[in-house]
Amino acid sequence: MGNDDHEAVFDCHELELEDEVVTFANGHGWREVNGHHQRDTHDTPFPIPLKRRTSSMSNKLLLNPAPLPTHPTPSLTSAWRPQYHLAAPWGWMNDPCAPYYDEETGLYHVFYQWNPWGVEWGNMSWGHAWSKDLVRWENEEEPVLEPVKEGGGWDSEGVFTGCAIRGGEEGLMTVAYTSVSALPIHYTLPYLRGCETLSIATSRDGGRAWVRDEGNPILTGPPEGVDVTGWRDPFVSEWGSMDRVLGRGEGRGGFLYGIVCGGIRDVGPNLFAYSIPKGDVRDWTYLGTLMDDESLPIGEGIPDVGQNWEVCNFFELEGECFIIAGAEGSTTPSPPPSSTSSVNGDADGGIPERPVRRALWISGSLVSTPAGPKWRTKAMGFLDHGLLYAANSFHDSQHDRRILWGWAPEDDCHLKRRVNEGFAGCLAVPRELFVKEVEGVSGTMGTWIGSDGMARTLGVRPVKELEGLRDNAKLTKLQDVIFATGNSTKLAEARTSQWELDAKIIIGKGCGKVGVRVGHTHDISVGMEVVYDLEKGVLFVQRERSTSSPEGIITSPDIGQLTLSTAEDGTLEALELRVLFDGSVMEVYANERFALTTRVYYSERNIKEAIDISVFAEPAGMADGVHGDGELEGSVEIGELNVWDGIGM
Repeated sequence: MGNDDHEAVFDCHELELEDEVVTFANGHGWREVNGHHQRDTHDTPFPIPLKRRTSSMSNKLLLNPAPLPTHPTPSLTSAWRPQYHLAAPWGWMNDPCAPYYDEETGLYHVFYQWNPWGVEWGNMSWGHAWSKDLVRWENEEEPVLEPVKEGGGWDSEGVFTGCAIRGGEEGLMTVAYTSVSALPIHYTLPYLRGCETLSIATSRDGGRAWVRDEGNPILTGPPEGVDVTGWRDPFVSEWGSMDRVLGRGEGRGGFLYGIVCGGIRDVGPNLFAYSIPKGDVRDWTYLGTLMDDESLPIGEGIPDVGQNWEVCNFFELEGECFIIAGAEGSTTPSPPPSSTSSVNGDADGGIPERPVRRALWISGSLVSTPAGPKWRTKAMGFLDHGLLYAANSFHDSQHDRRILWGWAPEDDCHLKRRVNEGFAGCLAVPRELFVKEVEGVSGTMGTWIGSDGMARTLGVRPVKELEGLRDNAKLTKLQDVIFATGNSTKLAEARTSQWELDAKIIIGKGCGKVGVRVGHTHDISVGMEVVYDLEKGVLFVQRERSTSSPEGIITSPDIGQLTLSTAEDGTLEALELRVLFDGSVMEVYANERFALTTRVYYSERNIKEAIDISVFAEPAGMADGVHGDGELEGSVEIGELNVWDGIGM
């Protein structure tokens, strides 16, 4: 919660602070309900902690209907709060903003949407963290950009998501962001022009203090004559493909390009494109929308692109062009319905609900048309098959790689349960994106065929620096363990809430499902399962027994498609799993082309008892594991399994 001299607790409804009288309207304020920004009208159920601002900041109090509790529950606070995942010091956290690597200082930076005044969405400001190694982070204790309430200006209701603009004056850091002057904003509501504008701010001290540009807002809203569902979250970069389409040479021209995300009502999601001369990042020339009737395929097995896009990026990897997007209004629910009750209300009727949204990647190209540059899709897939959203990426010039950040929200835990934690949301670990060759899986979702005839997809893996978290952890290492289907074998224990599992599983013929049961009790009454279903070609995390106290928690499985390749001799590709667990965050990676982020909320009792890790396998319609030629079938071999317990500690 910060230093004691920055906090005061009152339980009155009116108080005087630095000669300013502030009246509490029963704790009323803005909150997010199923993705809608709504005025809340419930009474504050406990004393409201107010943080005294430093002299350099406005003394205007920004109130939230779910303020931080006076006394968070110590045991659950220490257990549910992630330790090696980047989180705000306290309060609500969402989208990563303006990630980049500073070549002058050797520091990685990431900003993020932050409400330091409560554990619900509201009062959108920017937090700031920096690191030398992408593993150990330092966090500002106060917002570095926050709404200017006085005068009701262009960002009086929020400093929303934005990006870094590189290549400017030495020592000067520049960001573009969505400045918000009116709420609510949602793709299902009529759009109020002027509520979202585009502004710029600069910093000369490494992102700690910011100066808003005198010309703000540099764009006053979406193009005229277009009925938009949203217009926000700018992204700016060089784009060789756009240079070529516009006849500006083979990339590395004198221009940057910007996109603003949104959609067109009754049409679908879109990107509003702009050209920006490198010499003046305030000069944005509208190029048009990038999506038309031929841009985004629709059909069975293709991810639903939703109704409105948020936090989109474009970039090029190994000659391939990509767009990543947060798709609001996808008709594909996440998580999928379960056969048993898995959305659990509490005694007071509190039922959590995930907003309908997904994080997507799309590969393709830009083409020149009479209506301007347009996008043509080659392949598309999910950036993450779980709840990760608002992904933002940057080029790491130190190692010449693309790094992705994403938000891991608390949608699966009702406010009434998480309010005692004093925080909500964190970022998933930084991930590297790359083009990955895959054999024997062409024609599946998320693959394309290159000019050399090889199938490819967008690869994903945690950045290599995270292996440093293992240095002081307890390692359990196993190799060449063979067991038959129908069996479950305990292999290791994880006694802390921060652990990593790395396994290579060789699946024999006749095996229908194989999985790793993690964090479970001896009697398996509590625990999670990471399961690969060969017949359906899906990998899922089973959470329905993840806690003995499920009230107010979603425990449905999270699921995603993963097709293992088959060699010409019939050998199945090994399943390569990597699982990261941290407090309540669980990230699953498979075969460097699958990622799934989910949340697990143990009860306090489960934290001490759910420590076992085991593997299991189920046959595919065979009672005996023996084929006619005498070959053992239905067997599973653990080629290698490593468990690091206590990583990052």
